[in-house]
Amino acid sequence: DIALGGLSAIIKGAEKATDSVLIDPDKMPLLSAWMDRFCKSDGVKEVMPDPAKQAESISIWRANIWI
Repeated sequence: DIALGGLSAIIKGAEKATDSVLIDPDKMPLLSAWMDRFCKSDGVKEVMPDPAKQAESISIWRANIWI
């Protein structure tokens, strides 16, 4: 739980930054639902990085890599 939970913000940020779906709710409904519940829990929301900020960081990183 902790390993995947810690990556949830990065995964969601990467999905936004690349306009792709890494955890497809149709193909992995249980995992997708678990990630949504995990990210919405009170203790996690307080410490989890914002996926929008993660997406911005990933976009900047990708732009620098592809120069």
